[in-house]
Amino acid sequence: MKETFKRLHWHLREEIFNTASLYKYVENFAINNNFHESKLALPFMKEKHEGQYRNKPWFGSEHKVEYINHPLSMAKHSIALEIFDDNILASILLHDVCEDCGVAYTDLPCNDTVKEAVKLLSYNKNPELDKETLKEIYYSNISLNPIATIVKVLDRCNNISNMAASFHDTRLINYINDTQIYVFPLLEHIHSSHILNEAQTFLIQYQMFSIIESIKNMILR
Repeated sequence: MKETFKRLHWHLREEIFNTASLYKYVENFAINNNFHESKLALPFMKEKHEGQYRNKPWFGSEHKVEYINHPLSMAKHSIALEIFDDNILASILLHDVCEDCGVAYTDLPCNDTVKEAVKLLSYNKNPELDKETLKEIYYSNISLNPIATIVKVLDRCNNISNMAASFHDTRLINYINDTQIYVFPLLEHIHSSHILNEAQTFLIQYQMFSIIESIKNMILR
């Protein structure tokens, strides 16, 4: 009875971190470290994602989370991992702008290194190819670019951290399967190629594996 009472007083946090605070944190970091590309990317990202929101919880909620909470959370995650690289941070901030906002990668306000990473991270549909072939090409191309690889892994890490509140079971299963088939090999590539150091790689792996295995156990009950 006591346990039931506790559960009735649980509440779900759709916005784990405050969007405005995240923006200010990333902005200050970029300014203090003279990250030229990130200083250009941040306001551009905010402008292009204006009016866009994250998926609402599937069980229903009136609360909306600004879409930029996603790239900003990824950006702070990368900073917390001590990935202090201007091109990586800018690529994180812009990684969804082309795919979700209809912006050509050539129009991004950053250098060619960032443009190339964002181009690779933008999923392009091709009616002549089946879905699995498209995914194989997409992830294979990403694996050839260290910046795109890091951003994609952090992107999936952030998405799986929030998926339990917004995905129904079927979508959860499909997302976990895709993560194991396509994203875990990117994690292994990061580890074996020393793209990040051992500690950074471990922390990302630990978070992703822990969440996915926990959700698997809940689904299988």
